[in-house]
Amino acid sequence: MEKNPTIQLILDEVCRLRLAGDISQVEMAEHLEISQAAYNKIENGRTKLKHQVLIEIAIKFNVPIEHFYQLIHNSQSSKPSANA
Repeated sequence: MEKNPTIQLILDEVCRLRLAGDISQVEMAEHLEISQAAYNKIENGRTKLKHQVLIEIAIKFNVPIEHFYQLIHNSQSSKPSANA
């Protein structure tokens, strides 16, 4: 499965938050009520990240869901304009 760069931004942030919080993939999987292997596939982009799962991740890290969408907005607004 080819990785979408926009989705990869979100996945990278999920991983960054998890590591910053010293939370293992096993702990995240338990929070999401999935297996560690399933969580690993999400974080590595081998399984689609469902919106409900992203909401649960946001709750776990006490960040608004908009935090993840702001990453997309920021990355798109930092790209040079094709008309420049």
